[in-house]
Amino acid sequence: MARGRPSKKQQILDTARSLFADFGYQGTSIDLVVQRAGVSKPTVYNNFSTKQAMLLELLPQMLGEISAARQQIDNDTEMVAGIIESFRQLVQRNDWLAIYRIAWGERHKMEPEVYAQLGLLEQQQEQWIGQWLEEKQGCRPDSARLFMIRALCREAVIVTTLSAQLPDYPALERQLASVLIV
Repeated sequence: MARGRPSKKQQILDTARSLFADFGYQGTSIDLVVQRAGVSKPTVYNNFSTKQAMLLELLPQMLGEISAARQQIDNDTEMVAGIIESFRQLVQRNDWLAIYRIAWGERHKMEPEVYAQLGLLEQQQEQWIGQWLEEKQGCRPDSARLFMIRALCREAVIVTTLSAQLPDYPALERQLASVLIV
């Protein structure tokens, strides 16, 4: 392999990632991946037995990126603003938002291994919120409060964005502040 060139496998993954973001999971076919990646169908099948296998390989990479972005939220950021920012990050990139779209719209169609990886998206978000609040408030919120915060933010930011509307961040900030009063 030439230096500096991505492997065929990574080229296929990068193409699939872009296509999932543009067309969704169902709208992306192996044939479209072959065409856009500029590789042969046998090359794709030598690396990935199915489209779900591609997604399964992409998910840990993307979940790691999302987690790393969350960790970059400045510790000086106010408590509510930090939580909102962690959700805002998810909707600012089409490929990350596509993972949410797949997780909520198509997760039930996935093999157990893919289903479990998609579930990690919400688990990691809730864990981060718990850690963030523990740092800001000095105590770990209970699971019911974490669920309420995540559900409120998901509806206000992610579902609103998926519905082609703009999130009302000031309203979300007020609602979150009322939930977080200890």
